[in-house]
Amino acid sequence: MAKFKKGESGNPNGRPKGSRDKLGDAFFALLERAVQKHGEEVMAALAKDHPATFANLMAGLLPADVRIKSDHTITRQPEPISATAEWLRETVGEPARGAPPGTLPN
Repeated sequence: MAKFKKGESGNPNGRPKGSRDKLGDAFFALLERAVQKHGEEVMAALAKDHPATFANLMAGLLPADVRIKSDHTITRQPEPISATAEWLRETVGEPARGAPPGTLPN
């Protein structure tokens, strides 16, 4: 048997305003101070030492769905695959010798 009737709340007055937000506010204040103090050096080290983790972090921060409306047309010549491969080598380094194709360096 249900504790409450359908559409009936166990707390008809609702939670006190701001009560749930206190922990979140404290966490984000702490996070903001940590980022201001260490953010740039930590991000650089993460990108250098753990590029896959860095890429996942960045992807997680981006919105899942982005819609852009524009009246402008942008034309771009595709880069040769060699330019993309060179950029990847410069960004994440070379995979270990004998590693299977698609393996990222550690």
